[in-house]
Amino acid sequence: MNWEWLALAFVFAAGNWYAVVREKARLRVFTKPAVILALLVGFTLAGGWSGQNYWFGLGLAFSLVGDVLLMLPPGAFMSGLAAFLVAHILYILGFSQGLTFPGWSFLYPIAILAAADFFIYRRLRRAVISRPRGRWMRFPMHLYQIIISLMVVTALMTLWRVDWPRTGAWLASLGALSFLVSDTILANNRFVNPIPGGRLLVIISYHVGQAALISGVLLRG
Repeated sequence: MNWEWLALAFVFAAGNWYAVVREKARLRVFTKPAVILALLVGFTLAGGWSGQNYWFGLGLAFSLVGDVLLMLPPGAFMSGLAAFLVAHILYILGFSQGLTFPGWSFLYPIAILAAADFFIYRRLRRAVISRPRGRWMRFPMHLYQIIISLMVVTALMTLWRVDWPRTGAWLASLGALSFLVSDTILANNRFVNPIPGGRLLVIISYHVGQAALISGVLLRG
């Protein structure tokens, strides 16, 4: 990573967290996309588009689009989720490059993730289906959950791969898990019960997740 731009991304992130806490709408509109834009510039300056890592550059670009769409009126919410769905698919493609079966031991964390997904989805499904148009919304919600879970699985598999350095694999895995935590809290806030401080937790875990994931990818390069 171009570390100056990573540091700048966290400066923007801190400004965005402050804007969320203090409800500074104008500052939030500026700083939220600025975080991913800074990561994208740092990724580019570090040569991230070379080789097979360009999938992650495209994923960052779609994340930037998703950030912008989610700040628009509520009618753009599904469009924002669609942009992030594409970003997760691109991350899956990036993590899948050179993938071979790493052995059976990787199934233990995958089983834990699958069990957590099952209980989270059941709770969200009950909440969503009780709402107007909820019976239709449960299908894209389930699709999104499957895709982001696959993204986390492919990230976790880097821990067993010899072509990934340990630090890069841990950063990418923790970043993917942090991204999953962010989306889970966001869904819970929107469809079930708002968590105290949930808005701040969503954005912190999202920014940390993106920064860790991309840094891990670049360490591999």
